[in-house]
Formats: sequence, C-alpha cells, structure tokens
Amino acid sequence: MDSLQYIHLNKANILRTIRISTRFEVDIPQKSVQSIVRHPMKREEWTARELKTRLTQLETSTSVQQNQLKFDQWPTLCIKVLHVSPIDETQNSTVLQFQIQTQLNVEHSDSFLMSHCTGIGSDLSQAIQDGVNSWMRSEAPLIFSLLRSHPVQQTEWFSNGDPLGIPGWDLFSSPYIIRGIPTSADILRSFIQNHPLLTPIRQDLPQFLDRQRMLHLVSIYHGVSGGKHFADCRINGEVVSPLNQILLLSDWPLGIIEWASVRQSLLLLSPPSG
Repeated sequence: MDSLQYIHLNKANILRTIRISTRFEVDIPQKSVQSIVRHPMKREEWTARELKTRLTQLETSTSVQQNQLKFDQWPTLCIKVLHVSPIDETQNSTVLQFQIQTQLNVEHSDSFLMSHCTGIGSDLSQAIQDGVNSWMRSEAPLIFSLLRSHPVQQTEWFSNGDPLGIPGWDLFSSPYIIRGIPTSADILRSFIQNHPLLTPIRQDLPQFLDRQRMLHLVSIYHGVSGGKHFADCRINGEVVSPLNQILLLSDWPLGIIEWASVRQSLLLLSPPSG
C-alpha cells in the first residue's frame, strides 16, 4: 500500500493532529473557494502565493507570476507549482496532492527536480497550508543547502563513502517529518533513531539513479496503520516499485504502533571525479 492509501485510511486522525505553523495571509474571498475547486489552475496560483508568504518569513525575497516563483538572490532559480489535485474532498475535509518542480537553472533541464507532497485539512485553505508546510520542511531545506553550499534548516550532509550515505553519491538529507497519534509518533521517532529510513534501500537505490544526471531528488515515505505497512519511494517524482517492496518487507514495530508515518527527502549529487 502506498502513501495515498495510508492518508485515506487515517484522514480523520491526521486532521485531529495537524498543527498549522503559520497563518494563511493571502486575501482570497470566501465566495472564490468554489471557483478555485472548479478551475485547477487557481489552486496552483494559490499554492505559489502561500510559498511566497512562507519564504518571506525566512527573509527570502521572491516574485510570483501565476504558478511560479522567481528568486531575487538566485536569478536562475525557479519553482513551479505544476499541479495541485484534489484526491479526496468531503464537506469537512480536503486532501490535495502537490507536484512541485524546482528548476535550479531554467536553461538546463537536467537541473530540474520534481517532488510530490500531500496536504490535508478541514477545508481547501488548510489543505494548501499543510501541503506547503510539508514541502517547506522537506524539499526546501535541501534546495537552500545546495545553494548555500552547506547544510541549513536541520539538513545533514553525507559525502560519498560515508556509511550513513549512499554509495557513489554525495547527499543532503532532510529532517524526518513524523505524523501520528502522540504515543505512536513517539514510538516511531525512537525507532527511527536506531533504524534510519534509508537503511533498507541504501545498497539498492544507486542502481535506479541515472549517472548522466548530476542531481537527483529522492523521497521516502513509510507509514503504519492497523498492523499494515504503507511505503512510497520516488526518484525525481517517479515511483520506484522495487524499492517500495523492500521498504514494505523491512522490519518495523507493527504490533506497537497504532498509526504513524515518517517522510524524508534526499538531494543526491554526483561527486567530483578524481
């Protein structure tokens, strides 16, 4: 089972535990919410504006044009919100899937990095905030670490040859994003400290990486609910089923976790030759 199945199964629990860290500051009238649902592009533009708000709070200046952001400090950098798709909508909840592309250099397609994340909330506004919050905590720290050439915002750096890294690659690793009811989240947090999320796929991951590319964005998702595993591993936005299966077969404390999930993102760099 993948991450979307996990979210469907645990939607009510997730809604009870979500904490939105920033207020949504883009002024959109209530009457426009229905038009946003009917016209998908409105969701992309709304998300781009929320990203700008969050980046401004980090003292990062950007400009927004429809669904994309440009950065004053890095003129070649562009972030595009390609798709924000509703995957579950009811009167009291909304689940959205976000597809966000980071273009480190708009003139070079091999610098484009694709990521997916999910947002859930009691309404459209909260779901967009939650999705942006997820991206800002996972993918954004990796991008800024690369641009500043050192780890920022709780990222970690592992060079080629480090036993905690990936063979043949340098990488920045995001912090873990853990969700769940408090008791399960605490158990999972303790477990992850001694059983890193990357460990089961560390040796197999390199065979799925294109050596012709200098950069890869990898996301790993693992959830437990009702004694069942949910896993999702993507490279540059594409699901890698063999790695999912390895994650599903890994040894996890199923019997003592009611429901909890963990997500981690990695930015892999081809190490200098010689």
